[in-house]
Amino acid sequence: MKLGFFTMPIHPVDKDWRLSLKEDREAFLLADELGFTEGYVGEHTTDRAENITSCIAFIAWLAAATSKIKLGTGTVNMPNAHPAAIAASIAMLDHMLEGRLIFGISPGGLLSDAEVFGNLEGGQECHVPGGYQSGASDLGQRAAL
Repeated sequence: MKLGFFTMPIHPVDKDWRLSLKEDREAFLLADELGFTEGYVGEHTTDRAENITSCIAFIAWLAAATSKIKLGTGTVNMPNAHPAAIAASIAMLDHMLEGRLIFGISPGGLLSDAEVFGNLEGGQECHVPGGYQSGASDLGQRAAL
């Protein structure tokens, strides 16, 4: 049997953010040591309890410290950044992980994230050219370059 996990790490809002991030990192390192095949981490910009604001940055922190586990963005919230910037970051991260990256995307989920990125009025597809579906397909093609 293969084991994987997804975490949207939730911590008490008054807990030291640095300690929370270190604990989240330790969970991935332990999963790698225990033989988990996949680990996914989500992201939210404005949620004080879920304090990983960039799953790409978090996975980059894990890249050199893990050796077997595939690491996944679960998910990159597409309306919160330009697709070209995401594609460049994902391509670099894929090289850093030597093929152990699994790229997941979403239209976002928190209204507070949508508000801070100016997406409440225009819908959450506003930063994905041609809408969510075609933009996601285009992004995957760019990241593969």
